[in-house]
Amino acid sequence: VASAVYDQLMSRREMLAEYFALEISAEGELLTLPLVMKGYMPSLGKLPNFLLRLGPHVDWNDEKGCFQSFLRELASFYVPEALPPAPEKGEVEDDELAKRRDELHRAIENKLFPAFKARLVATRPLLKGTIEVANLKGLYRVFERC
Repeated sequence: VASAVYDQLMSRREMLAEYFALEISAEGELLTLPLVMKGYMPSLGKLPNFLLRLGPHVDWNDEKGCFQSFLRELASFYVPEALPPAPEKGEVEDDELAKRRDELHRAIENKLFPAFKARLVATRPLLKGTIEVANLKGLYRVFERC
């Protein structure tokens, strides 16, 4: 499977570089990855699976299908990895895992959520079905009575 994916990526390396900024050298070395969001780097532990999935999970025969399926795979690569649950009180956690957990929490809080908030384009159905988390005027009225 890996050799078939390698051949497929090598035959399309010019297109990958032009449209997706995924550069592969003539020797087959990965040179660049697409930058989806400045300041956020996905886990490189997911890179082999991402590259392997580019073969059978991308529709290379249809232009629109190619873009959709490639971008779906790229999005799944950029999703933060799932880490094991935090240890219970009294249990010892590996220092490397604790460091990665802290980095991931900081990236989610300081990079991902602010980017989601700034770039969210609400569709009409989303606007109609909006859920109000808190009505401050209503809360003030309730607490004024107390």
